[in-house]
Amino acid sequence: MFLKANLTKLNERLSKQGLHFEKRGDKIVLVEEVMYRLNNLPLLKRELREVYSLRFQGDRQPKYWYIGTEGIKKLSNRVLKTQPCTSEAELRAKLANFIEQIQSVELKTGIKKLLQENPFYYECPAAKRYHHAYKHGLLEHSTQIIDLAFGMMKTFDAGIAINRDLIIAGSMLHDVGKINCYKLVEGGIDVCPTISEQDHIINGVKLVSKYIQSNQVDQLLHIIASHHKEKQYGSPVSPISNEAWIITVTDDLSSKIMG
Repeated sequence: MFLKANLTKLNERLSKQGLHFEKRGDKIVLVEEVMYRLNNLPLLKRELREVYSLRFQGDRQPKYWYIGTEGIKKLSNRVLKTQPCTSEAELRAKLANFIEQIQSVELKTGIKKLLQENPFYYECPAAKRYHHAYKHGLLEHSTQIIDLAFGMMKTFDAGIAINRDLIIAGSMLHDVGKINCYKLVEGGIDVCPTISEQDHIINGVKLVSKYIQSNQVDQLLHIIASHHKEKQYGSPVSPISNEAWIITVTDDLSSKIMG
């Protein structure tokens, strides 16, 4: 449904590198204006392989790169996003409203101070390529998680204990370490040394430990540490609290579908 439009968007970006995709029979083939051009762009090559399932047909002539089945599915199922669905002003206002709903004075004060001293939170992308990979992406991703979490909570039995303050704070701060992992540069997004030295989970734990002085800080740190669910995906621990499970599930939905 969206394949043709998404390929156009992707080709607008790739054209600067002398590359473009075109349909050839049942394949979507990468055309290189200069032979072996892609091999000289290792970061782009890795991105296309990881995000769009780029494959190499090398067992017969002609040899070529093409988009694999999973990549075609991804490009067909949703619009390729390059910016948030709503304006920065609307996202900021929405986040501010959520912060004001926090009942704990210590938690609210700490979050406000963190944002005041780290304003890049509002502009930061949520990733370089995987999801919400554009300016204000982290802000959009975080507010999406709060919306998803609140919707989920409405379906729970009254006997399930959920701390609303932790849902808001955990949604806002689960990826806060990304403000020190990514930077906006001319032409896109680049990474900072922190991403390889600590990655966003460890750095997020450091930031929250610095700014949040609350008796709920340990529960909040657990949410941050566990939101990727398993060690193989970067989380040192798995979620055990109700709030951590909610953030883990809604984070997955936002990153896989909404960004």
